[in-house]
Amino acid sequence: MSQKLHPLFKRFCNMRQEHLHHGIDMAWVGFDSFVEDIESTIGIPHDLDQKILLRKDFNRGFEPGNLEWADRQTQGRRFDSTHLIQYQGRSQTLREWGREVGISYNTMITRYNLGWTPEQIITTRPIKIGRREYVTRK
Repeated sequence: MSQKLHPLFKRFCNMRQEHLHHGIDMAWVGFDSFVEDIESTIGIPHDLDQKILLRKDFNRGFEPGNLEWADRQTQGRRFDSTHLIQYQGRSQTLREWGREVGISYNTMITRYNLGWTPEQIITTRPIKIGRREYVTRK
């Protein structure tokens, strides 16, 4: 199989770009050694098109033992800017709570930034006019 047709080729190229542009260490010089290591350690998931490769430890580079497959939601939760809200014994991101209760992320983050309590953020129904959602007062 041609390297360019291999399902891991795009991911290898993306890691090379991060290595070159951001100085992140990369253990593999060639694509073949990268594929061999991935197949023998974490494998290739059956739903590869829905997965991304993440570094387990962001203080280390792209190297054997430091990669794992994750979905976009898992990736999003790793950022420092992700706002986790605890309510009724559960912890979710603002985006996850918004999806669950039917409130837009913009409304949720506005409420968070205004200092609303988790209960107020999650349970106060917004005013909707047409397609727009408006933050109501606490």
